[in-house]
Amino acid sequence: MTRARGTTALLAVLLGVVLGGCGSSEAPPPTTSTAATPAADEGLRPVRMTGGRALGYVQDDTASQILCQVLGRQQWEQLLSGPVGRRPSPGAGCRITTGHGMVDLSFRGENAAFAPSATVADRPATVEQNSFGMSVFTLVIADDTPRPLLRLEMVAYDDGPGQDVGTRVLDEIVPLLTKDGEPLPEIDDQGNLAYAGTPLTADEFVDLPTPVQALQLCTVLQEQLGIQAEHVRVDATGRCTLSTAQGPVAVEAQAASRSGDFTNRIAGRPAWTPADPPVATVLLRDDTDVALYVSSPDSVGLAEQLVPLLTG
Repeated sequence: MTRARGTTALLAVLLGVVLGGCGSSEAPPPTTSTAATPAADEGLRPVRMTGGRALGYVQDDTASQILCQVLGRQQWEQLLSGPVGRRPSPGAGCRITTGHGMVDLSFRGENAAFAPSATVADRPATVEQNSFGMSVFTLVIADDTPRPLLRLEMVAYDDGPGQDVGTRVLDEIVPLLTKDGEPLPEIDDQGNLAYAGTPLTADEFVDLPTPVQALQLCTVLQEQLGIQAEHVRVDATGRCTLSTAQGPVAVEAQAASRSGDFTNRIAGRPAWTPADPPVATVLLRDDTDVALYVSSPDSVGLAEQLVPLLTG
């Protein structure tokens, strides 16, 4: 679509405001081109890649990393016609900045109002427009998962038709994201799974699908820490709950915000230990916002034992 000069100038101003929000409060003056210098990659880390149904169960931070790194930097630059800067976004997303604008990718939970009206990258989809008049795509990326939808939004993109850029990106990445990863254990209609001893893989733990995290936690508690359980419940959300003679024990890896709450230390890691309720939450690593939640008759003591095992 060819844009009028006035529209191009307006997009330049809008893009300058968006990109400048974290720096100078004054937007750069409009120029004859809307091109902006993309930022360098930020916040990327080595990540255990997966796809298909398993991708719908990983932690938000892992999903963000996978979206940013589903293609290598050179592949992104070739696809988007120039240098790029990739940055994970809160809530299972990734923003890719280019010299022409931005592409926002994110995984979404089920939307009852979602009614596919098109097919994009061989997946049921909708195609809408945002406030910039740019394309917004929503696709069914996986079935029967907590996060089945993939959303791509073009933001102030000026290099040719935004929809063409979006479909080009989706045609490239969707086959990789939907390719089956490791098999998941069977999950019932209530979101529970049968317990089966599953050895801990500490170096990969934060990036594993949550049902596998729950199985590993249940195994560590019983086989390595010697907790005797009268009943074991394993939840696909990642929680392991043991019924013991001393009281219930619940542990789970969960997304956490790095706020001022983590003012204590457990096993050398930042921790939050409120007096009521008697629980402990411990940030497991410096490069990801995944925390271990522990609720037990002695939450701090149990966390002190668990954290070194999970962090290798």
